[in-house]
Amino acid sequence: MLSLDISYVRALRQRDAAAFEALVRAFLPRVRRVAMQYFQSPFEQEDAVQEAFTHLYAHLDAVDPLRAESLPGWVVTTARNRILDLARQKRPEVHLEMTEALGGDEEPQGPEAVVASELRDVMAHFEEKLKPAYRPYFRAVFLEGLDWEVARVSLGLSRLRTKYLKSVLLKLLQRHGPLLEILGRGKSA
Repeated sequence: MLSLDISYVRALRQRDAAAFEALVRAFLPRVRRVAMQYFQSPFEQEDAVQEAFTHLYAHLDAVDPLRAESLPGWVVTTARNRILDLARQKRPEVHLEMTEALGGDEEPQGPEAVVASELRDVMAHFEEKLKPAYRPYFRAVFLEGLDWEVARVSLGLSRLRTKYLKSVLLKLLQRHGPLLEILGRGKSA
């Protein structure tokens, strides 16, 4: 167990190897549990743990020796935030925009026509599964191609409600397997 006193925190701030090794030994199980929440593969988990401790080491100056009792909270919070950053970097971003191929007057040709048709079907099916309160905003932005702000004004939504809807819809879309599959094929087509 760590002795959380001023001399220990000062040793950490001076990059004392023994003090940092004690910190790693004390917090490794907790940091590893956090990594397991965000990464599936043991390799990615270990990589995230190593990155979290590297980040902690680089930012030891942020620890206040006069508040040694706050060290455990700082370690866990800082490590969790670094692991979250890594998880966000790993997750593919899905940006959906109505393009000429999806919403234009010209009919797409070849593989684009297949992808566009499948995408319309998947988006319509996705819309059906949404909560009724989410559907009008989803339809306005993702199917009709309106700007976020234009859709907000036309539907009479508050900025806070719009922010919430954007967050929820984008998270749902990022995890929607059929959509990700079509978008992946569309890039290779």
